[in-house]
Amino acid sequence: LHLHVLTADLDAPALRTKRHWNSFATDFFVPLERLITHLEGGGRGADLAPARAEGLLKGPMRCLCCPGAGVLGNMPAAKAHVATQAHL
Repeated sequence: LHLHVLTADLDAPALRTKRHWNSFATDFFVPLERLITHLEGGGRGADLAPARAEGLLKGPMRCLCCPGAGVLGNMPAAKAHVATQAHL
């Protein structure tokens, strides 16, 4: 089992790549409540097909807090976006 705790501001020095960003800002990320429900129902963890997972990680970057923000072109743009938004 591998868990991450996220801050609402998404401003962490370790968050450096598009792939890493998308691992938290797409359906690749499984919220704890959903994982617990899945495990209690007899599941063995996240049931995400490898091709689907790869597509999510390589897809466009979007802000998970601001659905209307559109596509964030790169990590500097993403970092600038979260620095100007009231995410908390």
